[in-house]
Amino acid sequence: IGAPLNPESAAAICLLLSLILLSRGPAASPTPQRAGLRTLGALGLALVVTLACYWRTLWFPFISDDYVIVARALRGEMFGPVLTQGDAGVAFRPLTRLLFAVQGRWGSADPVWWHSVGVIFHLANCALVFLLARRFVAPGVAVFAAAIFGLHAIHPEAVSWLNSRSDVLAAFFLLSALLVFLQHWT
Repeated sequence: IGAPLNPESAAAICLLLSLILLSRGPAASPTPQRAGLRTLGALGLALVVTLACYWRTLWFPFISDDYVIVARALRGEMFGPVLTQGDAGVAFRPLTRLLFAVQGRWGSADPVWWHSVGVIFHLANCALVFLLARRFVAPGVAVFAAAIFGLHAIHPEAVSWLNSRSDVLAAFFLLSALLVFLQHWT
């Protein structure tokens, strides 16, 4: 990878910086509404239902590129070039590669070990959607948003296919960054 920052990334960074620099500060910043035990119980139920939907995927066999990822990680080939090489020369995702390298160092070729990380990040993303949504809507609606996010039919590939691990990681860091931004913006 000669230039990990491509034109789209550079344009997005410039847009975000201009929005931050040209903003006038918080006008009427939303404040999070308190979530009671009932709301947290409903969120817990949404997370359990999401986990139940993805439970069987933990035992799914590897597909396509998963075999290459697991084999390279178990041989320890992903640690060294984590910041200098992309995946098959097409994608520069150092954090995803680093996570695979760590899993390979401490794991085995058991699909449950590899798929469980995707499911865990997906559940964390559901909780982050709840935390983000409750800043703008009633807690019950925020639980509904988290449940829809968790159970939406667009996510199975991102959660269950190792090569799409970068998608759940990107969602995790985006949602986390938005929450940190809103926390410090208010």
